[in-house]
Formats: sequence, structure tokens, C-alpha cells
Amino acid sequence: MSTYKVCLIGDSGVGKTSWLNRLMGEEIESMYRQFEVVESKEKEKFGGLRVDEYRDSDCCIIMYDVSKLLTARNISCWIRDYRNTCPNNPIIIVGNKLDLGVSKFEKRKLPILGKNETLVRISVIKGINIKLPLTLISNTLR
Repeated sequence: MSTYKVCLIGDSGVGKTSWLNRLMGEEIESMYRQFEVVESKEKEKFGGLRVDEYRDSDCCIIMYDVSKLLTARNISCWIRDYRNTCPNNPIIIVGNKLDLGVSKFEKRKLPILGKNETLVRISVIKGINIKLPLTLISNTLR
């Protein structure tokens, strides 16, 4: 079975670590064990992951907080940063914290999705769609 390297990037506080912890707490089917997820952690303060880490990746998850407008605005910066190194790799844009309600401005601030870009919304707290990003990536990369 192939292992796919996934970059997990996004602003601080959007739920990247919580999502990974929640996935680890779930019974993960064998298809989800094929992912090596590289989380940006505090690197977002310094412009994201190093280009070398992007270059070796197979795809990217960009996470934002659906209740915080600024994190939605920053998606296009994260996309541009990743696309500079990996122009054709799939990107899954994940809106987290669906349980807090969607900002009324969210739809106007989200970038227009390009080729190989998909948007999903999840709630780590409520367990809504938490496996969907990896399912989409798995289906795309096969």
C-alpha cells in the first residue's frame, strides 16, 4: 500500500491539531493509515512550511475556522504558497468549527476554487465529516 504525504496548513487556532487528535481517537480504517500528515504547527507565523516539505507532498489540506472571517480571507495566501511549489497537486479546503455557526461573510471571502481544489466543512467537536477530507484525498489520488 502506498503512503501519501499530506501537508496540513492554515492559520493558528483553526483546529488542525484537534482534527488530528480526533482522527487518532477514532477507529481508523486501513485506508486512512496510508497518510503521513505533516502539520504546520507554529510555522504559520513564519510563512508556512518550508518549500522542501511542500515539494515532497502529494496533496494539501488547508484548514480555516468557519466562524472567523480572517481565517477565510487567508485561504488564498495558503493556496498561492502551496501552488508555487506544487501547481497540480490536489488541495482540500476544510472549514472547521461548523458547530459554532458559519460567518455570514464566509462565502464572500472564500476564494473561487480552481482545478484540483475542493471545499468541505467539518466539526471536530461534534464529529461531523471528520473523515471526509482524507476520504476525498484517497479517492483523488487513486
